[in-house]
Amino acid sequence: LGSIVLERAFDGIVLALTPFILLALIDLPHWVVRISIAALTVLLAGLLTMVFATRRGWTEEWLNRLASVLPELVAHRLRSIAEEFLHGMKSINHAGALLPVSFLSVLCWFFHGMYFFLLFEALHLNLSFWAALIVQMVIGLGVILPAAPGYLGNFEYFTVLSLALFGISHESAFAYALLAHIFQFVPVIAVGLFFALRNGFQQQVEGVRPQAG
Repeated sequence: LGSIVLERAFDGIVLALTPFILLALIDLPHWVVRISIAALTVLLAGLLTMVFATRRGWTEEWLNRLASVLPELVAHRLRSIAEEFLHGMKSINHAGALLPVSFLSVLCWFFHGMYFFLLFEALHLNLSFWAALIVQMVIGLGVILPAAPGYLGNFEYFTVLSLALFGISHESAFAYALLAHIFQFVPVIAVGLFFALRNGFQQQVEGVRPQAG
């Protein structure tokens, strides 16, 4: 869980930086820039807090204080979960890994932006690749908010909202949002089910199968 939180934080930082990189190429509303600044501030503050907390042992100290006032069973469980979480977060202190991780995050989101751009081309929307990066940014920050499984609802709303920045009607934007969501969601679910049925589910069934005789 700690490594997942760290990964999401890097993704959020890359997305929040996108408008500032593209300001010279695209005219953006002030609210987009303000949201990006707010998201960037929160994410950087969170990362810096974790850096200091994991290096100086603040988290462990507060955890020990909390565990001292809890029942022994609850305290043991809490300490176990917290230690595993912090273990995943401690990779942020390896300065040598931050540069390649940052570079790979930028590279991944760059190619992911091609997905949205190719959908522009498929639906004959006369929008640039830079517009696709902005759409990706708005969607990416929007789905951070609590949502239904698979970001159902959030994805569509923020897709329509981002495409409105470029004059796309709600009807066309909603059609685009549905296609973009389906083409992202269905292949991932299909691959996940394939490997779950091939490995995970099968092994679990075999593990509980009663012995003959």
